[in-house]
Amino acid sequence: MSLGTEKMILQVITPEKVVIEEKDVDFVVFKTEGQEEIGGELGVLRDHAPMLARIPTSAVRYKKGDEQYYLAVAGGFVEVRDNRVTILSNGAERVEREEELKFALEARARTEAWLKGKIGKVEFDEKMAEVELKREAIRMYKEDHKE
Repeated sequence: MSLGTEKMILQVITPEKVVIEEKDVDFVVFKTEGQEEIGGELGVLRDHAPMLARIPTSAVRYKKGDEQYYLAVAGGFVEVRDNRVTILSNGAERVEREEELKFALEARARTEAWLKGKIGKVEFDEKMAEVELKREAIRMYKEDHKE
Protein backbone atom coordinates (compact mmCIF):
# COMPACT_ATOMS: atom_id res chain seq x y z
CA MET A 1 0.00 0.00 0.00
CA SER A 2 1.50 3.33 -1.04
CA LEU A 3 0.97 6.62 0.72
CA GLY A 4 1.22 8.48 -2.59
CA THR A 5 3.29 11.63 -2.14
CA GLU A 6 3.49 11.21 1.62
CA LYS A 7 6.66 10.06 3.31
CA MET A 8 7.28 7.36 5.89
CA ILE A 9 6.39 6.98 9.54
CA LEU A 10 9.08 5.90 12.03
CA GLN A 11 8.25 4.38 15.40
CA VAL A 12 10.79 3.27 17.99
CA ILE A 13 9.18 1.37 20.83
CA THR A 14 10.68 0.01 24.06
CA PRO A 15 8.90 -1.92 26.82
CA GLU A 16 8.64 1.33 28.80
CA LYS A 17 7.44 3.79 26.15
CA VAL A 18 7.22 4.95 22.57
CA VAL A 19 10.59 6.68 22.19
CA ILE A 20 9.88 8.17 18.77
CA GLU A 21 6.86 8.47 16.53
CA GLU A 22 7.80 10.64 13.57
CA LYS A 23 5.82 11.36 10.41
CA ASP A 24 7.20 12.64 7.10
CA VAL A 25 10.47 10.71 7.42
CA ASP A 26 12.53 10.61 4.20
CA PHE A 27 14.74 7.62 5.02
CA VAL A 28 15.92 5.37 7.87
CA VAL A 29 19.36 3.71 8.02
CA PHE A 30 20.26 0.83 10.34
CA LYS A 31 22.36 -2.30 10.55
CA THR A 32 20.86 -5.74 10.43
CA GLU A 33 22.27 -8.60 12.45
CA GLY A 34 25.38 -9.99 10.81
CA GLN A 35 26.32 -6.62 9.25
CA GLU A 36 27.72 -5.06 12.42
CA GLU A 37 31.15 -6.66 11.90
CA ILE A 38 31.48 -5.51 8.30
CA GLY A 39 30.06 -2.03 8.76
CA GLY A 40 27.21 -2.56 6.31
CA GLU A 41 24.01 -0.59 6.67
CA LEU A 42 20.54 -0.94 5.20
CA GLY A 43 18.65 2.11 4.05
CA VAL A 44 14.87 2.25 3.80
CA LEU A 45 13.12 4.72 1.51
CA ARG A 46 9.43 5.23 0.80
CA ASP A 47 7.71 2.23 -0.85
CA HIS A 48 10.36 -0.22 0.41
CA ALA A 49 9.36 -3.86 0.19
CA PRO A 50 7.99 -5.36 3.42
CA MET A 51 10.66 -6.87 5.64
CA LEU A 52 11.33 -8.07 9.15
CA ALA A 53 14.89 -8.15 10.44
CA ARG A 54 16.80 -8.49 13.67
CA ILE A 55 19.04 -5.54 14.47
CA PRO A 56 22.09 -5.56 16.72
CA THR A 57 22.92 -2.99 19.35
CA SER A 58 23.88 -0.15 17.03
CA ALA A 59 23.24 3.39 15.91
CA VAL A 60 20.24 4.28 13.73
CA ARG A 61 19.80 7.47 11.77
CA TYR A 62 16.90 8.98 9.91
CA LYS A 63 16.26 12.07 7.83
CA LYS A 64 13.25 14.30 8.05
CA GLY A 65 13.30 17.34 5.79
CA ASP A 66 16.72 18.97 5.96
CA GLU A 67 17.61 17.46 9.34
CA GLN A 68 19.20 14.12 10.25
CA TYR A 69 18.57 12.54 13.62
CA TYR A 70 20.45 9.83 15.50
CA LEU A 71 19.47 7.07 17.91
CA ALA A 72 21.33 4.54 19.98
CA VAL A 73 19.29 1.31 19.88
CA ALA A 74 19.93 -1.67 22.17
CA GLY A 75 19.21 -4.32 19.54
CA GLY A 76 15.81 -5.75 18.71
CA PHE A 77 13.72 -6.04 15.57
CA VAL A 78 12.73 -3.76 12.72
CA GLU A 79 9.61 -4.17 10.62
CA VAL A 80 9.10 -2.28 7.37
CA ARG A 81 5.58 -2.32 5.95
CA ASP A 82 3.26 0.13 4.22
CA ASN A 83 5.74 3.03 4.49
CA ARG A 84 6.06 2.50 8.23
CA VAL A 85 9.33 1.55 9.92
CA THR A 86 8.84 0.12 13.41
CA ILE A 87 11.79 -0.67 15.66
CA LEU A 88 11.12 -2.76 18.77
CA SER A 89 14.00 -2.69 21.22
CA ASN A 90 14.79 -3.20 24.89
CA GLY A 91 16.21 0.31 24.94
CA ALA A 92 16.62 3.32 22.68
CA GLU A 93 17.85 6.85 23.19
CA ARG A 94 17.98 9.92 20.95
CA VAL A 95 21.29 11.65 20.35
CA GLU A 96 20.08 15.12 19.47
CA ARG A 97 22.86 17.64 19.95
CA GLU A 98 26.63 17.74 19.70
CA GLU A 99 26.72 18.49 23.44
CA GLU A 100 25.19 15.05 24.01
CA LEU A 101 27.94 13.53 21.90
CA LYS A 102 30.54 15.29 24.05
CA PHE A 103 28.77 13.94 27.13
CA ALA A 104 28.82 10.44 25.60
CA LEU A 105 32.58 10.72 25.02
CA GLU A 106 33.10 11.81 28.62
CA ALA A 107 30.88 8.95 29.82
CA ARG A 108 32.92 6.55 27.71
CA ALA A 109 36.16 7.79 29.31
CA ARG A 110 34.63 7.41 32.79
CA THR A 111 33.39 3.92 31.92
CA GLU A 112 36.80 2.83 30.63
CA ALA A 113 38.45 4.22 33.78
CA TRP A 114 35.87 2.42 35.91
CA LEU A 115 36.49 -0.83 34.04
CA LYS A 116 40.21 -0.70 34.83
CA GLY A 117 39.30 -0.98 38.51
CA LYS A 118 36.60 -3.65 38.09
CA ILE A 119 37.20 -7.06 36.64
CA GLY A 120 33.86 -8.76 36.09
CA LYS A 121 33.31 -10.46 32.75
CA VAL A 122 29.55 -9.79 32.56
CA GLU A 123 29.85 -6.21 33.79
CA PHE A 124 32.76 -5.64 31.43
CA ASP A 125 30.91 -6.97 28.37
CA GLU A 126 27.80 -4.90 29.11
CA LYS A 127 29.77 -1.69 29.62
CA MET A 128 31.87 -2.27 26.50
CA ALA A 129 28.71 -2.86 24.44
CA GLU A 130 27.35 0.46 25.71
CA VAL A 131 30.63 2.21 24.87
CA GLU A 132 30.67 0.73 21.36
CA LEU A 133 27.07 1.80 20.76
CA LYS A 134 27.81 5.38 21.73
CA ARG A 135 30.99 5.34 19.65
CA GLU A 136 28.99 4.23 16.59
CA ALA A 137 26.40 6.99 17.08
CA ILE A 138 29.22 9.55 17.41
CA ARG A 139 30.94 8.22 14.27
CA MET A 140 27.72 8.52 12.28
CA TYR A 141 27.11 12.05 13.55
CA LYS A 142 30.64 13.21 12.70
CA GLU A 143 30.50 11.54 9.27
CA ASP A 144 27.27 13.32 8.40
CA HIS A 145 28.49 16.70 9.70
CA LYS A 146 31.84 16.95 7.90
CA GLU A 147 32.48 20.38 6.51
